[in-house]
Formats: sequence, C-alpha cells, structure tokens
Amino acid sequence: SRSSDSPNRIYPAQYTPPSVGMLWSLMAQFQTWFGNAPFLPIGIQLLPITAVSERRDAFDWVKDVYHPFDESCSPNPMCEEQGWSILGYCLLAEVGHADLAFQKALKVPHDVFDSAGGDGHSMTNTLWYISTRPKVDTPLDLTPPKPKPDTADNGVPDAVHPVKPAPLKHVTDCGLNATCTWEVLDANAGGFKCRDRIDWIMNHMSKTEAEACHQVAGIEYRASCGGCDPLASTTTTDSADTTTTSDDSSGKNTTAPIAVEFPNSKCPPCSTDVCNKNKCPLGGTWFLCTDGAATDGCSPAPWIVTDATTTVCDTCCKLTSHCGDSN
Repeated sequence: SRSSDSPNRIYPAQYTPPSVGMLWSLMAQFQTWFGNAPFLPIGIQLLPITAVSERRDAFDWVKDVYHPFDESCSPNPMCEEQGWSILGYCLLAEVGHADLAFQKALKVPHDVFDSAGGDGHSMTNTLWYISTRPKVDTPLDLTPPKPKPDTADNGVPDAVHPVKPAPLKHVTDCGLNATCTWEVLDANAGGFKCRDRIDWIMNHMSKTEAEACHQVAGIEYRASCGGCDPLASTTTTDSADTTTTSDDSSGKNTTAPIAVEFPNSKCPPCSTDVCNKNKCPLGGTWFLCTDGAATDGCSPAPWIVTDATTTVCDTCCKLTSHCGDSN
C-alpha cells in the first residue's frame, strides 16, 4: 500500500493499514497466516534487506509504517527472538536515525540470526545497510503519536523494557506417539523441518502444542507433516482399540476410526448479519474468527477454540457459499 496521503493509493481509502499482509482476489487483510501483530504484515513487506531496498522503501511510506511497527515490536520479546526487530532498526535508519539504529542493532543476540525469522539476515549486512542510508533532512519524530480515542486502552504497557522471556517451548509428539515420530518431525516442510515450524508457532503465536501441530500438520504441510495432526482421525490394529460394527454387510469386523482427543474446534454457522459482511473470500467454505487476537481472520480449517487465555481465536463461525441465503 502506498503512503496514507499519496494521490496514487493502490487500495481504497476505506483500507487504512499501511500495508497488506494477505491479498485475496476480492479482499485485502492486515495480517499473515502466522499472526496478526502489526510488525508481521509490515515486516514481510521489508524482506529482504538488500541494496535495492532503498528504491523499494519510499520515504513517505517508511514514515507511515515505522511507529506501528515499533509499537507492536518493542513490548513483544518474540519480535527480537525471531528476527523481526532487525527490520525495525533498518526502518529507524531510513527515517533519519542511523546512529541510534546502529547501536540497537549491535545489541541483537547472535542466535537471533539463526532463528526462523532472522536467518535470512546477518549482522554484517544489517550494519552495512544501516550505515549506508542517505542523510534525511528532517528525521522522523520518534515520539509515538497519540492513540485515537477508540484505541487508547490498547493494553500495551508504558514501559518498553519487557521482562526476560520464558524459555522457548519445543514440540514432543503432538500427543501422537505412534504417528508423530522423529522421522516425521524431521521431514522437510517448505525448507524447514516440521518440528521447527511447530516450535516457531508455539513460541511466536503463543499456541499450545496441539494447536501448533494442527496448523502445521493439518493445514499448511499435510503431505510431509500429516502424521502429527491431532485433529486427523487415525486407525489402529490394536485389538484393544477396535470395535465391531453391525453395519458391515460382509460380517467382518471393522476398525472404527479413533478420534484424537483435542480442544473443541467446532465453529457454528455464521449468522446472516455476519455472512452479509463478506469478511472472507467468495466461494468454498471458510471459518471466520469473530472474537480474539485473530478477529476477522479467515481460515480454511476450523479455528481451535479453548478456554485457555493464549488462544488466537476465542469464538468462530462457519461461512459457506450459501451463507446468509434466505431460502
């Protein structure tokens, strides 16, 4: 998206965010598949940091995105742990504060450059980019703008010095010790191991192991990680887990699928009012998050709704192609 006051805006004025994280045929969303914190949809527009970034990042646009990025990144330990803060320091240099950005970049822990979000960067490249930014005649005022009245109570603490983050979580077997083996967890899933993607979601999005396993193995990488999807029905040859059904006309014993115990993920049909708001792309079946951190997010699989305080979506509903029809 171009800057907010640009005469050549790409998207209608009704779309107010400074960038688009997910672009559908008839829809634009300020979020990503892996989270909706502002530093994520802004950050993915800034990758990679190379010499050509100077031509890509128009100064007016950089001024628009710096504060939303910094305000969501600074209080969130995961922003640094997963490498996203590196992009923020590059933005800081672009808006006229290269010296400050250089000092901040020097404090980035070296292991960040091996993380899922930071392994495309290097300390050398980061410092080179920051130190070679063109001089800005009028640097951006770093004082955060006052929030709008309806967003003043946004829950972000005044201090930007978060407490030491909790230890990183690691996947065990997704509750499926028979199918979610080390071999499956080490399988290639788009350039990363299944286990690395699950770990990243648990730590970056504060999801439970079961939720993260379902997102990776049940939604994103079924072919390579499918053995670790807790929502998939499984069968077993263990006689203790089999049942005989009378519906089988052959008279043979039939093994009934065993449903894996998992938090309730059912999303009831959306109300007519919700259907008519066209929150998700047309066609097919979608699951709309109606309350929680991922509000208005669309998923091809049901959102996993639990009573836990860390779930991404608290309530959801199901949208279909005939959703809202009066007949």
